[in-house]
Amino acid sequence: MGNVSIRVLPTARPDTWEVQGRGELALAVLVELMRREGFELTAGKPQVLTKIIDGKVHEPVERVSLDIPEELLGTVMQLLAGRKGRMQHVTSHGSGWARTDCLSPRGSDRASVHSC
Repeated sequence: MGNVSIRVLPTARPDTWEVQGRGELALAVLVELMRREGFELTAGKPQVLTKIIDGKVHEPVERVSLDIPEELLGTVMQLLAGRKGRMQHVTSHGSGWARTDCLSPRGSDRASVHSC
């Protein structure tokens, strides 16, 4: 009731709820809080929430802005690409540093919680 960043939805099973939050950390905090309050529960693997817009599947993304040394630009771009990040813009200021703007998928945002 007090955490507005988490949404709890009923499921077909009376002892199971779908919990939606803004990332794995928010869900981990909720699970630890419930454990400390004496609840017994199990949590399923988090899943990314997607929406279908105009027949295409969309997932949440975060805008990432980085100021990095130019010699590390290739390495950082490889790491972001490994996380399915997309570079939007790169600016070099001529001082040995570059600013990159990227979009990166958020990752896991949903888990199922079962009471025992």
